[in-house]
Amino acid sequence: MKNKITAYLKNEYGHFKNLNHDCRKLVISNFSYSFVFLILPIIANYFIFKEYEGLKPTEVIKYSVSYFVGYFMIIPVGFALNGYLLRYFRINYLYIFGMLAEIFVIIPLSFLHIQGMVQLFCVGCVMGISSGLFWSNRHYMSFFVTDNLNRNYVFGLENTLMTFGGFVSPLVFGFLTGVNGFTLTNLIPGLPVEAGRIFLALFLITLIVIASLNILKGKFHNPEIKPFLFFRYSKIWNKQRLMNVLEGFSYGPLIVMPSLIFLYIFKDGGSLGLVESAGILIALIPVYFLARYTRPRHRLFILMASGIILILAAIILAIFFNKPAGIIFAFCSKIVFSILLMPFLAIRMRSMNLATPIDKKEEYSYFVDIELFMSLGRIIGLGVFLFAYYYASQILALKYGFLIIGMIPLIASFIASTINQEDPVKIEVSIFDSLIGNAVNHEDSQKKKAPVGL
Repeated sequence: MKNKITAYLKNEYGHFKNLNHDCRKLVISNFSYSFVFLILPIIANYFIFKEYEGLKPTEVIKYSVSYFVGYFMIIPVGFALNGYLLRYFRINYLYIFGMLAEIFVIIPLSFLHIQGMVQLFCVGCVMGISSGLFWSNRHYMSFFVTDNLNRNYVFGLENTLMTFGGFVSPLVFGFLTGVNGFTLTNLIPGLPVEAGRIFLALFLITLIVIASLNILKGKFHNPEIKPFLFFRYSKIWNKQRLMNVLEGFSYGPLIVMPSLIFLYIFKDGGSLGLVESAGILIALIPVYFLARYTRPRHRLFILMASGIILILAAIILAIFFNKPAGIIFAFCSKIVFSILLMPFLAIRMRSMNLATPIDKKEEYSYFVDIELFMSLGRIIGLGVFLFAYYYASQILALKYGFLIIGMIPLIASFIASTINQEDPVKIEVSIFDSLIGNAVNHEDSQKKKAPVGL
């Protein structure tokens, strides 16, 4: 048994080594940064809650949402700003600057005791610009070091590594900032409260330095920057725009709301870190195997399955809304969040491949357009929550909001089914095909399809 496991791991490593040099460097750098990325929303929510710990959790949520509304609204500005900066700076350097900028925005939130909806909104705006700088460069580099056939694997592998990073980071967060259980303050009595925050900042900065040193070894070229703001695109890309709105609609609440729900139920950062980490750990295996053994045509099934899981978890949360239900929801939301990154990202890049020859626009314009519509979706998602929160019931918004969010992947799978996910070549039947009973003669089916997939 041990020999079989060793042989399997060697085979998987060999599969990874078959990726081109730049792709491997990008995956490793993204893995290092994943320890940071997945913990940032938790840090923001936790320290905002700490600043208002004298208030009821339902009263604090409006301050947290103010921060995230500013964050989501301004991310497209970061994408646009990056388009101009790429004319003067290497894409590697801007990728690194984006990572550093995010950290040096979140650190003041931890130490300066920022209060007030306007102030938190402004901090969120600065964080949004920083995030836009990072993600615009990351997505652009990912587009050029992958192709349609290996994107399930590459993005799924990234999600697997990010999931592992997300497992470790909340544990570190809970250890350094929590007050109950195995935490720094309990391990070393009398330690200043700020010590844990300092160690957390050093931990995050160290990871960014590792990611930065690695990305500098890649040979990534800057895009040829032309005008990149357009309104009219082809039919394929208009479908993708709707996909982007739906993705943003689901991701906005998926990033923000679980932490708020957990803090409302558990009322402690240490418990939040443990629950987040356990949910992330459970997601590791399905994320990797879906990435390794699925093909482009399976992206639709992954979207549908994710939506069903999220709806079932939301039903359990809505019915019980207690600690066991919160734990179940934590597990399911983390699994869904980790899995959805792969099909959404692969589908949008496939749409770029199909739309670019028709629209005859430079690729970077699509990334800016993607973020504009994703930002619109995020704001709509949070807007629906805020409307329910302020005009219906605070507790009802927390309990029933994800019943709506769970429908989004199902709707997205229907739209994605109208965009051809396969290249017009023979593709072998995968393990996933045999598992779902969907083994087909793909060569024959491709002959019946138009190559552009409309």
